[in-house]
Amino acid sequence: MSGVAMPRTMVLVSMVLFAASAAIEGAITICVIQAIERLNAGFVAQPRASDRRTLAVLGAAAVALGAVGFLVASAAPDGIERLGIQLGLTAKTVLHAPLAAYSFGSFVESAWMRRATAGLAGLLLIYAVCAATARWLVRRRSA
Repeated sequence: MSGVAMPRTMVLVSMVLFAASAAIEGAITICVIQAIERLNAGFVAQPRASDRRTLAVLGAAAVALGAVGFLVASAAPDGIERLGIQLGLTAKTVLHAPLAAYSFGSFVESAWMRRATAGLAGLLLIYAVCAATARWLVRRRSA
């Protein structure tokens, strides 16, 4: 961290502006790609359908990389957590994380295994949300 103190309001406004900018840039990119495709059909390469074996290998590699990352993750706070501590945002809890402190369940005695289980559970949760959103968008688009 730079050590430069930033007012909480400035940080929150910056985060909102960054999120809005990212959404607008994404929308612009999609519009440009669609316009190019209309003007010059075939200019944008359409992806081939992947076979199940390729998807299974990529999925297994992603889970393996995720598991290794969770196993070697530091117990020290990450950048966003450190920023929250510096800004005093830790005193006011607005939303409680389901996998707080990267610990999942009391059924496992090992702290290492609880952390790994929480990380994998989080990874699966994010995957499920992304997969459900993708299916919903595909169905909506084809209707």
